[in-house]
Amino acid sequence: MDIQWLREFLLLTRTLNYRQAADQLHITPSTLSKHIALLEKEFSAQLFIRDTKSVRLTDNGRVLRDCAATIIREYDFAASQMNTGSSIQGTLRIGGGVRFSKLNDIIHPVVSCFEKKYPDVDIQLVDTQYHDYREDLLDGNFDIVFSLRLPNMNESLLEYRDLFSHPLCAWISDACRYADRQSVTMADLTELNMRILEEPQCMAYTQYLKGLFEERGLTARMGKPLNQAFTLGGDDFGPTPNFNPTDHFGFGMRSILIEDGADITFSLVRKSHISNPIAALFCTEFETLFG
Repeated sequence: MDIQWLREFLLLTRTLNYRQAADQLHITPSTLSKHIALLEKEFSAQLFIRDTKSVRLTDNGRVLRDCAATIIREYDFAASQMNTGSSIQGTLRIGGGVRFSKLNDIIHPVVSCFEKKYPDVDIQLVDTQYHDYREDLLDGNFDIVFSLRLPNMNESLLEYRDLFSHPLCAWISDACRYADRQSVTMADLTELNMRILEEPQCMAYTQYLKGLFEERGLTARMGKPLNQAFTLGGDDFGPTPNFNPTDHFGFGMRSILIEDGADITFSLVRKSHISNPIAALFCTEFETLFG
């Protein structure tokens, strides 16, 4: 059996569309059909029910789907260990919201351990903050991302390993009308300008926040994008998962809980099919430390 057939099978279980899966794999639908048929012969089981209108997984197909990811991960791990004979070499590109202290408490030890164990691997760690990472992952600009997982940022070709959640809070300046309070409501925040750091690169985050207001029958008053100096006026607030802004942007600001806000989940995100064996190795090491 060719391990690539399993990779193609997994993609087809997500798309349930031969042409769409074949286009993403850069092969023809007939080639994909041939490989699926070879898999079915290998396991003596029908994996898909295919008619003119739909493609559906069989019960046996679901069993193989649940096992295939583990098989591929172990294969990639073995391949990465034998990559150069004596030393694993290459580049690992990681994006992450490293300014979030709790997330950095996870990123730092696993990266540090990995660097010590595999000193010839070049790890490139980029602070991505609230950026929409999906295109970068799918285009291969990153192998792994540690970031926010928002309901409107799910992607069928990505896998998410949820790490923890933080409540949504508001950064405000000492000049804000709510500076003497421990918490605010979403309605309170409609009186202020919502400002988002690097907003053009964070459209999914912006739309998610606007949606939270809309769900409550409220409208967010948008201010100009927040600058890197993080200058807030008395009529501004910055929405963020809870952490202490003075640790990163100086004094004169603080974070207060949004009572009727939401919890933001942080996840390790990677492509379902990892083309970089070092990324597969990193995920295995990560599970060893934090599994």
